[in-house]
Amino acid sequence: MHLDMTVPKEILDVKALAVRLPQNVTGLLGENRTQIECSYTMENILRIDLVSFLIFNKSTTTFDPIASYLPDIKTLITPQGQNLKGRVTLRNITQSSTKAVMIFNKLLCIDDTFYKCNVIYVDSGGVRRDASSNTISISVQVPPSTPDNIALMSLTIKPVITEGNNVTCVCSGEVGKPPAKFIFQKYRRHHNLPMNYTSTSTSIQELSDNCSYYRTSYITFMLTADDNQAVIRCAVVSTIAEVNIYVDSAPFKVNYAVKMPTIVNHPNKTDYLVGLDTSISLKCTTDANPKPSYLWYKDNQIQAISTSETLTIRDVTTTNSGVYTCIVSNTFNDVIYTKRVQMHVCITKEGNKTQVMKQSNSENTAVIVVGTVCGSIILVLCVILFGVLQNKNKTFRCLLRRNRNDRSVDYVNTIQEQDPSLYEGVGQASDVHNYEQLSRREHLYNNDNFSNN
Repeated sequence: MHLDMTVPKEILDVKALAVRLPQNVTGLLGENRTQIECSYTMENILRIDLVSFLIFNKSTTTFDPIASYLPDIKTLITPQGQNLKGRVTLRNITQSSTKAVMIFNKLLCIDDTFYKCNVIYVDSGGVRRDASSNTISISVQVPPSTPDNIALMSLTIKPVITEGNNVTCVCSGEVGKPPAKFIFQKYRRHHNLPMNYTSTSTSIQELSDNCSYYRTSYITFMLTADDNQAVIRCAVVSTIAEVNIYVDSAPFKVNYAVKMPTIVNHPNKTDYLVGLDTSISLKCTTDANPKPSYLWYKDNQIQAISTSETLTIRDVTTTNSGVYTCIVSNTFNDVIYTKRVQMHVCITKEGNKTQVMKQSNSENTAVIVVGTVCGSIILVLCVILFGVLQNKNKTFRCLLRRNRNDRSVDYVNTIQEQDPSLYEGVGQASDVHNYEQLSRREHLYNNDNFSNN
């Protein structure tokens, strides 16, 4: 008789022997309470003999048992799992249990690997079998550390950093796991908002002793005068860092040539009066690094009158009127940089202005008088001419009247001979008046030009 020893399919089925968490487990290095679970069902099963957690062996590429659960007896750590002693908790199970749990009290780098669960059982037909779950992983994360430092490497061969130089900043340090990134931020003087830069190049190295990574990033940019005293910040970008982590560079010392200066006068006037203004202050303002030196000159004098940023004229007299020149300069890399600016200072007496006004009024009065005289003469000439025309028809009738008319003509001619001198006088007065106006306009134009400079 042939006996069919085939076990029905439903008796062989072990339904839910799998890791309960469908996703991989993540924990921080040194953290406790990270756990994995192996869950299974008791349907069509006579008994559970052994539940084990297995770990992936990189050397053999196989899974080795590290912890075993004997229902109603005990739990134990296998020889392959000796590194778990003292830092994991294994809970006992019974024949009625449906899951086994392993809790990590202290997560280490070596725990970052793959795991399986295996169950050895006896089915309802009395056959001893085993079933394995799917594979899961524990990912051990490491928070990043503060960068070691940020160093400045100049790409030029000159001894000092100057405007227009290209420089490279290097930031390095442990960035944890998963490896965090570095971003560079430039903070300028008197600016609250930073300028963000991404790394131009970066390299990363795995640290086996603490399952972290070491990153080195570079940023290259051109320096300007505005970058003097600026700071470059290397900041860590990480989702597991508890606080903002960064390191700042030392402030840049950028040398740049003197900028075009400006002169600010106080009091802010175009003209100063003797006796009214007690002092005049001229401040020469520029920007430079290293700090500039100042030289003040008056008119065409060769000798400097001051070496200060501010020149003060304490003797407000007309002799101190003139063109004042401020020369600024600084030196670096054996090169002298120089800029200059000028301002015209006009100091007058109060009486001069009154005299000019009186002279102008006298000239206007003279013009009015001369104009009146000329108008009267023209009127007389018109009357005489009218009389001549009226008597023209009577010329042949009366010789006596003709003689009289001749005398009248002579009189007219005499007046006409005298007339040019009167007009000449008027012309001279007009010329003087126009020349005075032209001189005053030219004086104001020159003042405006010097003030603008």
